Amino acid sequence: MPIVKTTPKGQVMIPVAVRRKVGLQPGDRVAVEPVEDGTIRVTPLPADPVAALHGMLRRSGGALLHDLAREHQREISADERVRPRRVRRARPAGR
Repeated sequence: MPIVKTTPKGQVMIPVAVRRKVGLQPGDRVAVEPVEDGTIRVTPLPADPVAALHGMLRRSGGALLHDLAREHQREISADERVRPRRVRRARPAGR
């Protein structure tokens, strides 16, 4: 395991062997997060995060958006049974 130093600005140089192994190129973005055991996790991010997430929210049984819309409609119906909507009557003109 390579050992590196931090610069006064907090920068860390990732060794060439590690960059090659994970395919990091100059300008690539990485996520840096502390882990509960006191270590730091550095994870390469995809060049196009939207494309990398494409299809991630699909589930068997339908698209997530469709399921959420159906659930929302059930909640509205249940709410109306408990508290019916008030319908305001139009006032006659001139009053």
